[in-house]
Amino acid sequence: MPEGKRIQYIDVAKFLGILIVTFSHGYKECIATCFIFSFHIPLFFFLNGMTLKLDGIRFADFLVKKLKGYIVPAFGLGLFSVILDAIIRTSVHIALDDTFFLRGIAFTINQIRFLSIWFLPAVFFCDIFLFGIYRACKNRIFLTGLGVLALLGFGIVYNKYYKAPLFWNMDTAFFATTFTYFGYLLTSKKLARVYEPLMRTR
Repeated sequence: MPEGKRIQYIDVAKFLGILIVTFSHGYKECIATCFIFSFHIPLFFFLNGMTLKLDGIRFADFLVKKLKGYIVPAFGLGLFSVILDAIIRTSVHIALDDTFFLRGIAFTINQIRFLSIWFLPAVFFCDIFLFGIYRACKNRIFLTGLGVLALLGFGIVYNKYYKAPLFWNMDTAFFATTFTYFGYLLTSKKLARVYEPLMRTR
């Protein structure tokens, strides 16, 4: 597959994922919502892993790419959301307090569960964690899996004893890196003999 070429079935899966997330947030009392909430976030991290490239790239280049792809858009969307919120409140005659914009900017910078864009910094850390573990394990895919499980164990311990969300939702990435890893594992060239028959066009 040529570098940078989009994969149609992954795009379709992302579209369906966004569709069910929108549905579940609009109908929180619906019976299907509990079912959707059990997998919709892992789905996006899994799909992220399927498109992740870890080989043949320096960490500095990888970091810059992820900052541009996730953090810059998260900040931009955060500031846009604050401004849009201010416009809507003003249009319906809701007074803005003196700290409205300062709080909005602070929330945008911290990105701790801030609107739906909290997802972007979490994906950023998933990619960084997985890249670091992969390289520390000398690009060995299954050894990387053990490192990812160790990170998951750390996340469980952290969540049990501290529970406080970390900046840019790093605590979410402790768990979500596992899903990103399995997505990466599924499409890794090292497992091509396993997945290519499954993906063969019929």
